[in-house]
Amino acid sequence: QAYRLLATVMFIVAMAWMTELAAWHGAAAKIEIRASKHSQALLHKLLAAFCDADVCLDKSLNIVQHAPKLGALLLRNAAFGEPTSIRGPIHIMDIVHPEDRGLL
Repeated sequence: QAYRLLATVMFIVAMAWMTELAAWHGAAAKIEIRASKHSQALLHKLLAAFCDADVCLDKSLNIVQHAPKLGALLLRNAAFGEPTSIRGPIHIMDIVHPEDRGLL
């Protein structure tokens, strides 16, 4: 009887510890996400101040966010860069002049 009670108490303590550990990991992940978003916002502001246009690319070099400044520089619409269901995402090399592609 005593061993059963001890095992039950140890099980409850272990479950409480695991729950608290999961809560700590969740809170740490939220803090990291918030810091990352803050850093990304600061970087975007810095690039906007120094560059004519900034473009967000994925690892395949597709434009992943609309780029109104780039659209204005290329004399296109303000929604330039937004993927459409008809065309899909825009690859950055699609807007680079063929003679300049070797420079990138």
